[in-house]
Amino acid sequence: MPLFTREQIKALTTEQIQALTVEEFKSFLATQIPAFDINQIKALTTEQISWLTPEQIQALTTEQISKLTTEQIKTLTTQQIKAFTSEQIKSLTTQQISRLTAEQISELTTQQIHAFSPWQISALTLNQISDLKVKQIQTFWPMQISWFIPQQISWLTAKQIQALTTEQISELTPQQIQTLTRQQIKAFTTKQIKVLTSQQIQALTTEQISELTPQQIQTLTRQQIKAFTTKQIKVLTSQQIKAFTTKQISELTPQQISWFRPYQIQAFLPWQISALTLNQINNLKVEQISALTLNQINDLTAEQIQAFSPEQISELTTQQIQTLTTQQIQTLTTQQITAFLLWQISALTLNQINNLKIEQIKAFLPWQISALTLNQINALTAQQIQAFTTTKRKLMNEATIKIINKTNGKNYERLQQKNFTII
Repeated sequence: MPLFTREQIKALTTEQIQALTVEEFKSFLATQIPAFDINQIKALTTEQISWLTPEQIQALTTEQISKLTTEQIKTLTTQQIKAFTSEQIKSLTTQQISRLTAEQISELTTQQIHAFSPWQISALTLNQISDLKVKQIQTFWPMQISWFIPQQISWLTAKQIQALTTEQISELTPQQIQTLTRQQIKAFTTKQIKVLTSQQIQALTTEQISELTPQQIQTLTRQQIKAFTTKQIKVLTSQQIKAFTTKQISELTPQQISWFRPYQIQAFLPWQISALTLNQINNLKVEQISALTLNQINDLTAEQIQAFSPEQISELTTQQIQTLTTQQIQTLTTQQITAFLLWQISALTLNQINNLKIEQIKAFLPWQISALTLNQINALTAQQIQAFTTTKRKLMNEATIKIINKTNGKNYERLQQKNFTII
């Protein structure tokens, strides 16, 4: 056989080729292999295919490779598969690729994997992808990862997901991201989470967002936090919200803060409440303000209290008003004082009334003064009483004046000392 010329080889019939023994077949030189035409290659039995030596395999032309039948492909041993050159791998058709066995796939070398084209990668089946070794997964060029169709990405096992390099993770397309399963999302390492781009973060579905673990949440960078959409913010669980660090809380945009549902706001821990920036506080919606727990109200700093807009102040509930500390009460600006509604004025505790600053007392509007109860009036200090102007006292409603007249006590005398006229 080694002496056969090219012409003699081409003259061999199908019957003659299939009659060749293993010794005769293996005696063909590597240089003679390219002389076999396509029909002769197709005529080789699966047994004869298995006889091909590594040298003979490498001598096959890309055209010969592309014409191998699916049955012939499946017959190739792992040693023969390993002998394929990069160019030969590139010549495999999608049908041939899809017929490679799990064992054959698991033996592909780094150079062979690097040779895969987009359409070859898209031809990989569920079983083939599942059988890729962790080291093989890491072998794919980052760009090749983006060639996987979205459904194929969802076939990766948790171990394969964790094996993806940060460079490979960053190449995942939004469409691929959206096909990740719950188990795959949870499998992401903190290093992998950190490299997700803003576009990838925004591609996460609400179901995927709700699967992020507290550890993954704490890994999110500033850019990733700011990439969260309205829908994503609204599905964050209480456990996830509690996982945010103070730095992450402060990195949420004021607009993002306004997207939290009232019950989500209630999940904020004391130190998270204290971490809210003044702009974030100022952007809280009225329903979010009303949802703040009494402990959360107490955790607000003086600066945060001052950041409340008049509209926000008007939304504080009776219980929220009454839980304000002396320091918080004294922090209120005159503009905030004038925003108090009648029922909020009446809700102020005697201790809160007693600790109002003179500037705050002076800021009371006439109709707010009329809302003061008898006990609240009696709680006013002499200095506070003196802060009321004659005009404001004259505008007090009849009910309040009657209360003052009936006291015949210290506050009545203080009012008289100021020469206010009771009408």
